[in-house]
Amino acid sequence: MTRDILARFNVFKRCDSIQMSSIRLGPASVEDNAFIAQRATESIGKQMHLILGATTSLILSDNTSGLALTKAIYAVPSTSALRSLVYTNLVFDLTHIIHIIAALPSLASFTCEVRGLSSSIGDIPANERPEALRSAYYPLSKPFGELHVPYTAASSADKVAIVAMQLAVLCPKFAYVDPPPKLRNAFSREVAWASCNYSFEPYASSIRRLIYRDLDG
Repeated sequence: MTRDILARFNVFKRCDSIQMSSIRLGPASVEDNAFIAQRATESIGKQMHLILGATTSLILSDNTSGLALTKAIYAVPSTSALRSLVYTNLVFDLTHIIHIIAALPSLASFTCEVRGLSSSIGDIPANERPEALRSAYYPLSKPFGELHVPYTAASSADKVAIVAMQLAVLCPKFAYVDPPPKLRNAFSREVAWASCNYSFEPYASSIRRLIYRDLDG
């Protein structure tokens, strides 16, 4: 499917302009990866740029060799209008999420598995602590507001909460995290406790917005 969309049917060469409400690139096959490997990185990048210019919603399963499609997203022009990006089978830490948000200036919603490197505030590396992140990246993105985290057996409420709070420090409108139902209580407890911790306390108003509230309850 990836190969078909990127080149086989030359979709974007058939029209001067094309717009789609959503584009989905499914899992890459062995043939897809062989096809990509035979072409220069620049060619894959150009195709991805065309895709991002044709839709505001992209669903992506990037198991291509060397993560060619994700690397192409990192290098997209700053004019990309993509507002929603969903990864169906990749795990991202804070650094990768920052790269994605920085590359897509209109991105408002991101879905991916999250596996932060720190399970407690005390373990956060110096360069990923709130003050250091704020100094390096703020404001990372003004439109970005939602992070959706699917459940896996390796999901950790503590690690997801830390990444979410780090993003809240960087993105002024980031106010909604959709953690797996099994993790919501633990996620909210971690955020509530961190808002009183010396490291995150200066940004308490930003991170408290992330505490999960069941709208049906």
